[in-house]
Amino acid sequence: MSRLEKSFADKGLTRGMGFVDKAGNNVRLTQEYFEKEAANIVKNNIPNYSYVSDFVKGLRRLPVGNFVSFPAEIMRTSTNIVKRALDEISFTAKLADGSEIKPLANIGYKRLAGMAGTTLVVPYAAVEGAKALYNVTDDEMDAMRRFVPDWSKNSTLIPIRDKETGKLKYVDFSHMNAYDTITRPLQTVLNRVGQGEDDMDGIMDDYVLGMIESTKELALPFISESIWTEALTDITIRGGRTPEGYQVWNPEDSLGGQMSSMVGHLVESQAPFNTKQLGRMGLAIYPKDSAGRFDERGNEYDLGNELAGIAGLRAIDINPEKGLVYKISELQKRERLAKDLFKRPTLKGGVVTPEEIVDAYINANRALFKARNNFMKDYDAAQVLGISRGALDSNMRRMSNRDRVSYEDGDFRPYQPSQEIINKFEENAFNLGVPNPYTQARPIIDAISYLLETAPLSLEALPEIENPFRTDLTEVGLDAVSSLNNLGAQITGGDLLSNTTNPSPFGVPFEQKNIDQKLASGKKAGFGKPGDITFGS
Repeated sequence: MSRLEKSFADKGLTRGMGFVDKAGNNVRLTQEYFEKEAANIVKNNIPNYSYVSDFVKGLRRLPVGNFVSFPAEIMRTSTNIVKRALDEISFTAKLADGSEIKPLANIGYKRLAGMAGTTLVVPYAAVEGAKALYNVTDDEMDAMRRFVPDWSKNSTLIPIRDKETGKLKYVDFSHMNAYDTITRPLQTVLNRVGQGEDDMDGIMDDYVLGMIESTKELALPFISESIWTEALTDITIRGGRTPEGYQVWNPEDSLGGQMSSMVGHLVESQAPFNTKQLGRMGLAIYPKDSAGRFDERGNEYDLGNELAGIAGLRAIDINPEKGLVYKISELQKRERLAKDLFKRPTLKGGVVTPEEIVDAYINANRALFKARNNFMKDYDAAQVLGISRGALDSNMRRMSNRDRVSYEDGDFRPYQPSQEIINKFEENAFNLGVPNPYTQARPIIDAISYLLETAPLSLEALPEIENPFRTDLTEVGLDAVSSLNNLGAQITGGDLLSNTTNPSPFGVPFEQKNIDQKLASGKKAGFGKPGDITFGS
């Protein structure tokens, strides 16, 4: 009320005076007028659970939706704030002498600037200020985002560098920003577009995917499983696994042990939000030399940091050593699924064609490349974040030396069907009394495999591969040469590999040589160059 009355007074309009508004109505400045306008601002611009719609309230009765009232109110009031600001900027009062003034424009501009500052400027300034203060590079920020929990990947992350160790920590600013509900979708779009910034041809695809993901992020509180439903689903439908893949109980445990884990999972899901925080504060109170300071995972907590967490300012350690364990498990899972894309459609026991086998081979390698490309970024990110050599070696022992070298050199190792699978093709063909389709498909598969070996993992995706068997069978040899030469040109030609180095997204260089140098080094001796591939009868 005070601000409204002052704004009118600054333009020469005081109580008792009147004007004509934009709609042509005669308005008199009275106590009632100021009270009503002030009440409208409070009602429409400040979150109030009394104004949550019946539909949103009804979601509480369904097995979906978590804390739906708050984001619903943020969306309502955010829209109202912007609308109110625009209305104030355009508000016109016509005086008795025929002149026109805009008494509320100053308030409107301040309101709009405040909204922009809260949703965009303040988070951006906080992040950039922290980056400058702690000398954190963009590469480190990108690497850090790969090792934060899923719920923080699209949050506003404020980096902090430990003065003693140089290790990075972060504060999830989104936890303390009430308007994060509407800024997070924008951050999601920027993250997705940023991931494809080197792929200029696909930047619009990345933008569309970002829009889809941001819409999902905005809708998540309303459509995701409610906390109790999710915990119950983990036990009943998902067979003891959470949506992230964590195991709720050990199948080898006793029945009593399994039941205990189930009940504990349900109880934990219903615990108040600050239960874990209070537990960490309890551990932090122990003396420095006491074993009681450590939790079951060996983590140690600082009391000051935990107290800051009450205001949403808790600094969280980035731990690439432990994070890489999950990254490797995820890679191995995705590798198995990629290989299944070849085995499932081709080894069902029925008649399959060479065309179907080659399709399955191409599809399997597309998925395998995507999985390994993603892990290479994780591998490089862990090094950017300062993972110790010992921890890196310890983690990478879970894969073969050959695989590790391929990630260090940035080389793609395509999927090769095992001898057992090749024998299965022959066995199926013998049982059905038909020619072995793999015998016909093998020359094409070998040629595709050779070309894919020249593809660096720094590519965002494999080029499209045309299946030569889709042409007239009388011309398959000629067309195979043509289409595979095309693929070779896409992989080894153009600007992608014209430099002598192929930097990773985090600035970690691959082996200092290009594809021509690798081919010339004898690594693939005896095969010639991709353009020299020919096929016999």
